Amino acid sequence: MAIHWQDYCGMSILIGFAFPRLKVNREKLGAFDDALAEHQRLKQAAIVEELRAKVVRGLPDVATIMEDKTLCLTCIISGDPYPEITWYKNEKVITFQDRYKMEVKGTVITITIENVCSEDTGKFSIHVKNKWGSETGRVTVSVYKRGKEPKELRDEQALV
Repeated sequence: MAIHWQDYCGMSILIGFAFPRLKVNREKLGAFDDALAEHQRLKQAAIVEELRAKVVRGLPDVATIMEDKTLCLTCIISGDPYPEITWYKNEKVITFQDRYKMEVKGTVITITIENVCSEDTGKFSIHVKNKWGSETGRVTVSVYKRGKEPKELRDEQALV
């Protein structure tokens, strides 16, 4: 027989009622714990993927330009916290001065090279990094002399 007792908060509590003992299947509980742990791990991985530094879009694989022109390479980045940005030319950090300029407008990053010359030919990359991860975007820049057809165009015409 159960006795009802009203506490000071107005809650009704059963006294003297025998609750049946629950049988716990330790094997099923372990599987549940494993599934919950996997769910939490995947959720954390999704959060990290969302927050890590990334080069989202914008850089071509190859950029070909005539000497004495101005080259602008633009890409869009993301990450929270906002990523550190480093540009490289042939794996050496670029110092932005004289002909090389970098402009940052929120998530839009542009490197501008004025009066390009043959020395500007090479492999350029942007590396973005924050506490959640990093990513590198790459582009190969090819500068050709005025009046000469770029090698890429000669190769294309040979295929036709």
